[in-house]
Amino acid sequence: MHYYVLTLFPEMITNACGESILGRASQKGLISVEAINIRDYSTNKHNRVDDYPYGGGAGMVMQPMPVYDAWKDLTERIGKKPRVLFMTPQGKPFSQKLAEEYAKEEDLIFLCGHYAASFFSRERISRPSASVSASNH
Repeated sequence: MHYYVLTLFPEMITNACGESILGRASQKGLISVEAINIRDYSTNKHNRVDDYPYGGGAGMVMQPMPVYDAWKDLTERIGKKPRVLFMTPQGKPFSQKLAEEYAKEEDLIFLCGHYAASFFSRERISRPSASVSASNH
């Protein structure tokens, strides 16, 4: 099982996944976890990936292009387009049934698009592949 995490905080992912059950599974070669920094795909000289919501309003949204470019680079590198799980409070709560379904996948991409007051706006980008929203709490 290969997990790919598109995130703004890759160190949090690699540190957490290197410990406990996930760390032992990784050491045994049962799983692999790769954190991909979305900021690496920003075209802004300051690696900025957020923007104001279209039409105004409070908060910030993630720019769709860095997210798409990170996904595209990953899928081209691995030669396939795995299921994308978009972590959002509006998604389905994680359950044993979902765990069993996801365990059948060889590869999964997790899109972590929420941070502080910002969020990734699904309305601003077409979904590049079949994906599922899952709750991150």
